[in-house]
Amino acid sequence: MSRGKRTLIGLTIACGLLALSPGYAALAAGEQADPERLMEHVEKLVSSPRVPATESEFQAVVYLEEWLRIYGYATVLQPFSYYVYTEPTEAALQIGDLAKSAETIRTIPVTFSQNGEATGEMIDASGWKPADYALKGAQGHILLISDDTVPTAEKVRHAAAAGAKGVIWIQTQSAAGYKPSLPGPLDFGVPVVAVALEEGRKLAKRVQAGERAQARIKVTGASMMKKTSYNLRTGEMPAGSNQAAHGNLILVLAHHDADAAAADKIGDAAGAALLLETARLWSLHADNKAADIRFVSLGAASDGDRGLAEFLQTLTPAEKQRVTAVFYLDGRVRAADRPLAGAGLDGRLRAAFSHAATYTDLLNPAEEKTAKSGHRNLPGEQLALAADEVLRMLEEVGERGKNP
Repeated sequence: MSRGKRTLIGLTIACGLLALSPGYAALAAGEQADPERLMEHVEKLVSSPRVPATESEFQAVVYLEEWLRIYGYATVLQPFSYYVYTEPTEAALQIGDLAKSAETIRTIPVTFSQNGEATGEMIDASGWKPADYALKGAQGHILLISDDTVPTAEKVRHAAAAGAKGVIWIQTQSAAGYKPSLPGPLDFGVPVVAVALEEGRKLAKRVQAGERAQARIKVTGASMMKKTSYNLRTGEMPAGSNQAAHGNLILVLAHHDADAAAADKIGDAAGAALLLETARLWSLHADNKAADIRFVSLGAASDGDRGLAEFLQTLTPAEKQRVTAVFYLDGRVRAADRPLAGAGLDGRLRAAFSHAATYTDLLNPAEEKTAKSGHRNLPGEQLALAADEVLRMLEEVGERGKNP
């Protein structure tokens, strides 16, 4: 089978599980998923909050790691840190005579802008190269910038280094839900506010017409916190094995954290429970040494899928090229969702492995009957059917890997 025809399979485990065949035997020896064992895992996981980057989330990781080791897997714990930003209580911009009748401009808060208040003459720095900030007199001014090939974060750094007091970022994107953001807290920065494209063009025209307008930026109440979460994965195939060097790599993913606001705590733990039971079944499988399958539990999924982003960065280019299937086990479904379609989590998986994959929609036949958000309660019997189906597909893609 050619690489271009390999299949990347995305799973959203939801009420569509009822469509799975209950008569399927997961293993040749008759071993099937155990509903009671699955519910024991769920009950253990939901007994603590598992909020990202907390002690209870780490306890969930320890629980998963202990069971994976009991099933005979080597495990790798992968800590990662990230920043969470609380938007400012005020992000204001005034233009004109600040002592009398300054004009208040509608602004958009910029994620990871630092707090501060700055006043200075507004100048247009759109299109400036890094060297221009010092050469064209940024010092003491409020700079207008817009999107181009130079990353916005670099522009803010250069502005700060040249002595600018603040930055007004003209937005060129207007998609619904888009929020202007710097990539993270800057080691060297100034207060930044964003304005819509039309408003930004008006400000730029005023400067270009020779107006020496004063600007005042005020950003207050913002805060940021550094957090540490954990991914957990099973180990690679033994060094030197043919599969480890050249064979197909199959990823089985779930998340172990929980959304503090989620109403369905059972559904929020279903994916991690499925991961453990699928790993148990695979450990008993006669062909479990013939395929390179990694079970991965992700942290901080409810903090913007941070764990997934971190895990993708740990894969080498060679490993990504070997990926032929990805199973994401989750208890969530929304009416508009399709596995591996659109933006967000599934879009990231598609982007990461598009080089080697086509896509298949699975396990979502009843989505129109599902609530638009939140999780569904998944009894042990439904979870067991799901685990058996995942195992069947692991067998299928593993068999393809032996006959490329």
